[in-house]
Amino acid sequence: MRFYGWVMILALIGFGRKHLDVHDRFTEYMSRSSFTVYLFHQTWIVASAYYTLKITGNVVVQMWLILLLSAAATFLSYEICRRFKATRLLFAIKE
Repeated sequence: MRFYGWVMILALIGFGRKHLDVHDRFTEYMSRSSFTVYLFHQTWIVASAYYTLKITGNVVVQMWLILLLSAAATFLSYEICRRFKATRLLFAIKE
């Protein structure tokens, strides 16, 4: 059973290497922004969850609102910080 699991892991790695290794504008953007997005995302998740939990009691609505609001705020923060030299320096954003 362990051997089968190991072979499946190797097969998935091989599949990913062959079929999922793409280089386009989206993947380049995400590669450049990954560290800064990592820095911002937890703050925006907590902030959006705090206010979303006060607004609605429906768990499904809460989940989607937290996801959408935090993702939008995270990438908006990244784009704003990317525009100014001082914030690029503070958040280690390459030009």
